[in-house]
Amino acid sequence: HFDGKTPVIELNVDEIETRQRFTIAHELGHFLLGDSDAPRDGPASFGSGQRAPREVRANRFAAGLLMPSAALRALFLSGRCDSVECLASKFK
Repeated sequence: HFDGKTPVIELNVDEIETRQRFTIAHELGHFLLGDSDAPRDGPASFGSGQRAPREVRANRFAAGLLMPSAALRALFLSGRCDSVECLASKFK
């Protein structure tokens, strides 16, 4: 949201670090994709079942920023990471 003219991302410090990182990336996606008028996101905005186009775009942006497909593919194909748990650990 905007605090006057300055964009602000608010975090729930009680959430685990990975959720906070995704929240920051998701909200950065809204900002960079021109969704400055997007309403404040609730917990449902971040789920994979989200269908609202802006939320889907922000989720995809966040996923691509935090787990770039080229790096993910390289880790998996190299054999250094062969499970979802390993990939999640590498990319935090």
